[in-house]
Amino acid sequence: MLLKHLVLKCAVLLMTTQVSATTTFGTFLSKVNFKHAELSGQSLEKQTVVQVEGKSHLKTFFVNQGVSYELELSQPVEKEDFNKKAKNSMNAISLSYKDKPTPYPGIITNLNKCSKKLIPVIKTINVKSKEIQSIKFFVGSKEEVGLCEESKITHQACTAFYFEEKSKVSFKLKILGSKNKDCYDSVKNFFSQLNEI
Repeated sequence: MLLKHLVLKCAVLLMTTQVSATTTFGTFLSKVNFKHAELSGQSLEKQTVVQVEGKSHLKTFFVNQGVSYELELSQPVEKEDFNKKAKNSMNAISLSYKDKPTPYPGIITNLNKCSKKLIPVIKTINVKSKEIQSIKFFVGSKEEVGLCEESKITHQACTAFYFEEKSKVSFKLKILGSKNKDCYDSVKNFFSQLNEI
């Protein structure tokens, strides 16, 4: 009986997953009754829509002016679940930058430490009436996390979380840009242009 239920659930997931390259970001956001003043006409490179048991999960990816955006939306979501997911995600990123033992046994064993400027920064950003939880960190060319050697760093990344209580929509935004440009600026700009319809 359990196997039958799992097979049915997987079939529902497979039937409702869609990928489209012609949809605009505005059309994507309108599915959860939001609009974006600046990026609504942006073409999407990838879009996935999954609906299971009355819950929607949408995910998209696009590049604008050299900055990569990946946005996940879920609805309906309870605030407790949102807070737990955001905290766990930010903790997982932070832990990957903690001191690590070198691979040498015995007396030579030391700790590999990240310099303070490479340690992730977690902060709350307030944009208009929105409170966005976010983490800023550095990654390599393959978006690998936890690098502590500045020579391997190629990008700066931010992951931001926002919960809209009225419509019970959770936003998870990943931004990947130049290692020399503060991605918090991109997070602030994105959420300042985001409004409910």
